[in-house]
Amino acid sequence: MTRSVLFLLAIIAIVLAISGCKHQEAAAGSAVTPVTSPLPAPAGSTPTPADNGDIKSEQQASFTNLRMLCVSGTVAAVDNKECLPVIRTPEDIKSVLHVDDKYCYQPYGKLPYLPNASLAGKYLGDIQYQKQLVYFFEQTPYPDGSRMVVYVDGTVEQVTAAGWEQVKAKSGI
Repeated sequence: MTRSVLFLLAIIAIVLAISGCKHQEAAAGSAVTPVTSPLPAPAGSTPTPADNGDIKSEQQASFTNLRMLCVSGTVAAVDNKECLPVIRTPEDIKSVLHVDDKYCYQPYGKLPYLPNASLAGKYLGDIQYQKQLVYFFEQTPYPDGSRMVVYVDGTVEQVTAAGWEQVKAKSGI
């Protein structure tokens, strides 16, 4: 893709994120064992059934956060000859993409989003199935076992626990 096309796609993604597009919801799945966080969780941040809050609003906020991380990564790639930035840890998300803290932590569980480290430094043109490769994802599943992910193509999706296992395998996570 040319730089102008990628830039246009990034602008469209920003507009969609700001307009609060609804995310795709998948059917509930079985429980998932949470991924261990490379960053310590803020004190008192472990979610419990009593303090889950409004899950739908947290999912909508996560949708926006993940879309913003993807757009920031795409813009960084466009600025770097279509090469994705090297993001291997949650710390890299903030330092490399220069995004505000509010976009780095998932609302449910307050843990940082995780990047797909296998994509670090890859050229966009070399990634054949951008819709199938997760770029960033939530490390804490919701009570129904689902979690939000964003793919390289900018699609944000809520996947079931069973779907997550398949997505992880395809994405090399």
